[in-house]
Amino acid sequence: MSATHIYDRRIKKTPHGYRCRASAAIRGKASPFSFALFVPPEAYAKIESGFGRQFGIKDVGRLYEVRIRQYVENGVLVSWNIDLGSLDSREVDGLFSDIRRADRVQKVLPHPFQPSQ
Repeated sequence: MSATHIYDRRIKKTPHGYRCRASAAIRGKASPFSFALFVPPEAYAKIESGFGRQFGIKDVGRLYEVRIRQYVENGVLVSWNIDLGSLDSREVDGLFSDIRRADRVQKVLPHPFQPSQ
């Protein structure tokens, strides 16, 4: 199973952490799924360490999309509304591993609008 499109992404920074919501179209499923995630301040140091700098909403959005894709690939879709819970600092390393892997693949693949050589 895979997420074909993640959309309607809403991320809000609050004094207690980042609150994330999004919808995702899943290959083979008729209706979209709704996902929620909370990123607590306890995870901030680990996230900054992974990015090597301070991070913002755009960075949290990237981690959130990776987390959704991981969840969908594991195939545990038991409800249309899925609460991914609170991002644990131990999960952050796995998210960054997936980001690095995706970046390596992106560098290898030719851009779709550039002629191959």
